Amino acid sequence: MSEYGSIQTKFKDRQCLVEALMEMGWTKEEIEVHDEAQHLYGYQGDKRSQKANIIIRRQHVGSASNDLGFEKQKDGTYKAVISEYDSSSGGRHAGHTGGHNKKWVTDLLVKYNERVVAKKCKKAGQTFKKTVKTNDKGEREIILEIYGR
Repeated sequence: MSEYGSIQTKFKDRQCLVEALMEMGWTKEEIEVHDEAQHLYGYQGDKRSQKANIIIRRQHVGSASNDLGFEKQKDGTYKAVISEYDSSSGGRHAGHTGGHNKKWVTDLLVKYNERVVAKKCKKAGQTFKKTVKTNDKGEREIILEIYGR
């Protein structure tokens, strides 16, 4: 049985987190959102002690996966709750990271931050332009230019 671990994140806006997960490949119907945290389930359908407020059930993650979750903390941020197995295995939407690990969470955070910027710009009557560049070290640089008021 794979144990769950957690990764502290900076996710605070529930709507933007759900939109970022959708951008990572899940549909709105595959993402459960709960005001009160619900139990996560392991790959054999066993109820785990870990709970989360935003849940992607195992059947939407991968054939031998556990549920993925994001649990709301007292400070309003969401902690990623991901099993050891899913941290190292591919799964449907793990992409190039090889698992739902810290690199995957970082990629999710980039998409989340873009959603937060878009939301704030819209509220302020502004627009933004996104440019992605690769630097000399082969690292991606994302530049957001904000226009308007």
